[in-house]
Amino acid sequence: MAIHSFTPVFLGVRRPWCAGILYGAARGFGEAMVGALGADPSILVGANVPYVVDRDEDYTVPVHGDDRGVPTILVEIRHDPLRRRRAAFRNGPKGSPQRCETRHSNQEADMRDIEAAVSAVQGGHR
Repeated sequence: MAIHSFTPVFLGVRRPWCAGILYGAARGFGEAMVGALGADPSILVGANVPYVVDRDEDYTVPVHGDDRGVPTILVEIRHDPLRRRRAAFRNGPKGSPQRCETRHSNQEADMRDIEAAVSAVQGGHR
């Protein structure tokens, strides 16, 4: 698994996702992670957004993962919430995840939640 961040706006186009899970050959792993994160209605997560894995543009997923037969995903996290020390994602109006904002939270608890989601997904894909 690799982690990267992305800008909330690129070339004038707004990117609404809090996170994106990018994958190539590891479709099952990628979709399981999208499902695990997407189970929380406050997180707008997408598959292969804001980018898609492209051998000409990427290295980690296609070379370290796909070429070696190792299920590999790239987790893209919108970086504006990461600027704040205790950032976490919050849903948009009426429980519909329309935007990605920050709220104050317990950083250790947030890390435990992320680790639990990763462990749950990895448990079914070893």
